[in-house]
Amino acid sequence: MALPCQSFTFMSSSGHRRSFWTPYGNLHMPFVHTGNCICARTCLVILVAIARSASFFVENPGNSALNSWPFINFLMSMPWLNSHRTSWLMGYYGGWSLKPQLGLSNAIWAAYLNQPMCGEARKQLRDKAEAAGKSLVKKTVNKVTNQVTVSGSKDLKASQQYPKLFGQRVAEHHLRYMEPPRDCWKFAAVEPMVDFMHAAIRSGFKADPDIPLQIEPCRHVAELARKKALGA
Repeated sequence: MALPCQSFTFMSSSGHRRSFWTPYGNLHMPFVHTGNCICARTCLVILVAIARSASFFVENPGNSALNSWPFINFLMSMPWLNSHRTSWLMGYYGGWSLKPQLGLSNAIWAAYLNQPMCGEARKQLRDKAEAAGKSLVKKTVNKVTNQVTVSGSKDLKASQQYPKLFGQRVAEHHLRYMEPPRDCWKFAAVEPMVDFMHAAIRSGFKADPDIPLQIEPCRHVAELARKKALGA
């Protein structure tokens, strides 16, 4: 799941005013209220996914204030959920900018998204973007106060599209680490057990009606079986 980042990203911090101490932000701004609503609904969807034994993965920009949203932190702190935070660079997966990303997930494969990029590779990516005239931000200088203002450029929205290689890696990791091993039956070697059970049935074997067949152990049933075995 990818929450709309406008209400959480650093680029909009002057509007949403989220911080560690004020995670809900400026509630007088409609887009901040909408962001809180979407985030709360996302948390409820995560709870449903957990109840259904499914995994979740939430993505946002690397400097997102989502990282300090109270209920997100509550979910991530559940010890039995085995959730973790991870980060990666979209530039590693074919993006035209480095673009650090944040991931919140309980899927074991999420950590494998964090792949290092050497300094030379980062420099080549920056040079390539500069040669193409692309930039995530634009700077304007006030002619009166000489104050520099940083805002999103026209290329920022285009950078939100996931690179094709990123989607491929997510699919590969999910299939590799989340799908049950297919060789379990081979290692279990159940053929002799099946043959034994078929032979027992053909020989007229019948289950003891006083001892119910069940999966979970029970002290009463175990004691009854022990007495029957001893002839008591």
